[in-house]
Amino acid sequence: MVKRFWALTFVLLFVAALGFRAVVSVDKTFADIPGEISYSATNTELFGDDEVTSTPNEEGDSEVNTPGPVDIGFTFNFYGTNYTTADINTNGVLMFNEQNSAYSNTDLPTSTYGPAVMAFWDDLITDNFSARSIYYKTVGSPGSRKFIVQWTNMSFCCSVGVPMGTFQAILYEGSNKIQLQYRDLVDNTRAQGDSATIGLNKDSETANKYSYGTAVLNAPMAISYTPDGDGGYTSDGTIATYDPVFLYVDGLPGTATLTSPADSATNVSLNPELVWSSASLTTSYRVIVSTNSDMTGPDVNVGDLTATSYLDTDTPLEPDTVYYWRVVTTNDQGSEYSAIHSFTTTSEPNNAPDDVGSVGPSELLSGNTIDPTQLLDTPFTFDLSDTDSGDQVRYEVALSTDGDPGDAVIRYLSPLGDQGLRSFTYGQPESGGAYTVGSNHTQLTDGNSYYISIRAIDEHGAASDWYDNGDPAFTYNATPGDDNDGTTTSVEDSAPNSGDANNDGFPDSWQANVSSLVDPVTSHYVTLETTGCTSNSAVGTTAESALGAHDNSFSYPAGLLHFTITCATSGATATVTQYYYGVNPAGMILRKYNNATKTYTTVSGATISSVIIGGQQAAKVVYHITDGGALDEDGTANGVIVDPVGLAASGSLTDTGVNILLSSALAGFLVTAAFIVQRRQIVSRG
Repeated sequence: MVKRFWALTFVLLFVAALGFRAVVSVDKTFADIPGEISYSATNTELFGDDEVTSTPNEEGDSEVNTPGPVDIGFTFNFYGTNYTTADINTNGVLMFNEQNSAYSNTDLPTSTYGPAVMAFWDDLITDNFSARSIYYKTVGSPGSRKFIVQWTNMSFCCSVGVPMGTFQAILYEGSNKIQLQYRDLVDNTRAQGDSATIGLNKDSETANKYSYGTAVLNAPMAISYTPDGDGGYTSDGTIATYDPVFLYVDGLPGTATLTSPADSATNVSLNPELVWSSASLTTSYRVIVSTNSDMTGPDVNVGDLTATSYLDTDTPLEPDTVYYWRVVTTNDQGSEYSAIHSFTTTSEPNNAPDDVGSVGPSELLSGNTIDPTQLLDTPFTFDLSDTDSGDQVRYEVALSTDGDPGDAVIRYLSPLGDQGLRSFTYGQPESGGAYTVGSNHTQLTDGNSYYISIRAIDEHGAASDWYDNGDPAFTYNATPGDDNDGTTTSVEDSAPNSGDANNDGFPDSWQANVSSLVDPVTSHYVTLETTGCTSNSAVGTTAESALGAHDNSFSYPAGLLHFTITCATSGATATVTQYYYGVNPAGMILRKYNNATKTYTTVSGATISSVIIGGQQAAKVVYHITDGGALDEDGTANGVIVDPVGLAASGSLTDTGVNILLSSALAGFLVTAAFIVQRRQIVSRG
């Protein structure tokens, strides 16, 4: 028995140890290559066309100094000569004792270059001309180090935005082996090498050529060169096992997510609006549209965009044609490519939606000073219509300080829906749509005047003109007014998470549909959030003992929360979310008290979970209630919902976590007692 006990202890410790693993000096994953290790590297600062290290990069408006010759980090023997430094150019060549940027590749051997590694010698450019995306790094322990050069997201000159791929040259310490690696290649013959030179060059008479002008590459793929011991190499390159290493630099832009048209959409307008999400650290966007899945021969290739959408109303696409599109994000550290989506254009002409009409309300459009409480509680309303009566439509809303949607601080694209009256409320969740600029947590700037722009987009991607009020819609005053939910501002501002106890990004004191107050039963905060109606009132908690009847089978450790919800229309359904801070919801259910019948019932369909908000634990409850329905206290569809409910624990032991602790202590006691008894039995047998 003792052996069994200690064996179990060992197993548990071993399992616990599995939770810890060695961490490589990297924390990023960039591709699905098994076992790939990513290293933070040094940027060569090369960008543009025909540039080389050790010389000023002359692409762009001003010169940029580049490092070089680059320190390899160890002594490397190439064709019988030792080197400790190398140079790199934008045309896929690693050189020794030379700074050369010649782009016009030839067969090998060549006099164009001296000692050099032609990883992919061709006329290449870094993406968008401005991306500094060629990196190097020495990794490993002395005696077995690797010098890695990586050309990342390269393009062919001079088709900006049309990628060639990512490839590497690796020099190995000790063995003096060389490996050329092709991590990502565009699926066309040029990226596979049909105009490139690949191999090693010593001089105009000696070389080890793998290929010249032949499409022989795939990805991922590795070509290895092993020294022969006599100053040469054993072959012209052999296929080898891919060495799973990858280089990156900090500060790369984020990747855009394509939102409209949806992937594989059909019947898309011949003038589609292309929309994507905002990406972090991005200086500009480039949108590429092609009839080829490898993005070659683009029909649209427009860069230096700062907005997150593109619409060409002048040049239609071809009807009944499959198009592929992607967005490239760029900054001075490099570029990132979005996924490629496709869409098929309509075979018949499509009418764009009508301009947005019946925009209101006037108090949000007349240049008034508006505080956050008013803005969060008052929706913009408008009407969407389309002469193609069967088309579904979505709306796009932009808030800006200059009336230009391209400069929006908040830009929201709704999901498709039926034509007719629609609305947008500042701070509303995505709800199937997408914020392409900002988010539902974006706060406006005190004292700024804001314009609102709205347009309709049909299911084919055709867009109406923007609605423009002509003048600022409102001036923002960041000092909130009273949200009139019956709870004082000072109490709500003292709630957990700096006064945002429901964690929606806005103070609870700003919102009439969010109420936070101290629960006198637990002395912790409780928060009520309602959506689908307009405001809360008469919010409070009551101990079960203060009610007119006792629930014999359950206890209410946080009391019962009572409230009134006001709805804009009779019969509306509200989603109710409650947060009980400091309450462990394990084993609890939601119960309702009916003051008229003095009875308790279980609320079906409620979800109960434990969450952490602002570093504090809370029980979260979500359920739905309909005006005039079974959970509405007054039982009448009158635009007012009354609903006292509470978290209920089976039995009479008050549960604010105390019973959980007692249970844990009891379990520990029982385990210890069992062990002592077993120990005594063993001793007695001895």
